[in-house]
Amino acid sequence: MDDYQIHDLSEQQLKFGYWFLTHAEQLKKFLTGFVVFICVIVWGLAGWGLFKYLRDLPQDKAITAGIVKTTVNYEDFRKRHQPLDLQISAVEIIYTGKNKYDFLATLYNPNQKRGIVELKYRFKAESFITPTATVTILPEQKVYLLSLANESPRRLDQATVEIVGLRWQSLTEKTDLVSPLVTIEDVSFISQPTGSGLKLFFTAQNNLLKNLWEVNFQAVLTGAGRIVGVGELKVEGLLAGEKRAIEMNWFEPLPRVNDVEIIPVVNIYNPENYFETPAAVIEEQF
Repeated sequence: MDDYQIHDLSEQQLKFGYWFLTHAEQLKKFLTGFVVFICVIVWGLAGWGLFKYLRDLPQDKAITAGIVKTTVNYEDFRKRHQPLDLQISAVEIIYTGKNKYDFLATLYNPNQKRGIVELKYRFKAESFITPTATVTILPEQKVYLLSLANESPRRLDQATVEIVGLRWQSLTEKTDLVSPLVTIEDVSFISQPTGSGLKLFFTAQNNLLKNLWEVNFQAVLTGAGRIVGVGELKVEGLLAGEKRAIEMNWFEPLPRVNDVEIIPVVNIYNPENYFETPAAVIEEQF
């Protein structure tokens, strides 16, 4: 057998090898003890954390329950954000001749920050029911619920208004707009000499910085302390800042009229009710 040859080992390496072989058992015991020491520390910290968690758990639950109870009162939140009830007057019926009737009722929204995006309604007089109509109501605005020229061969004396659908402005929708949206000025009216009608004149100005596709004008005629006539007129394409002369006509016989109330109804919640005017193109010649 050939002798085992050791080549290229320095004296220092031989000394280290000899020391390692003679101290291997002590190194093994040291490393084992070090690992055990680390495990004891880790498990000790974990055990202490678990003990502290279990010890403080009842107190943490009590604090959490107290926070929810004292800061989140859902019933109070609901009450504070519940809109106030709408104020609706009794229904009035106006006979306009030839078996035709106009229905109207006053509606007031007392809420300061919430309007009605869409209110669907109709009138009922026993078995007679008018077509369903819609109206938009701003915060703290009064409008009229109207249904005009309803034909009935049977005399209609009493009626009620039925709210078919109601959609409130959400809390995230803002109505930070100028007031009034539309200004009414220069109101005048002329009764026909024969008493068979009336012409109403007024000017309306759009105070918004936006053009409006539609503005609905409600007109209520009063005489001798009562309502004697009502009407509606839809005006289209009212530009921002525009002041327009408007005329409304009644062709049926009317009692003497002493005063007129005009209410503009604008649907500010529908983005399609706004339009932009194309900018003028200026051509420059060079």
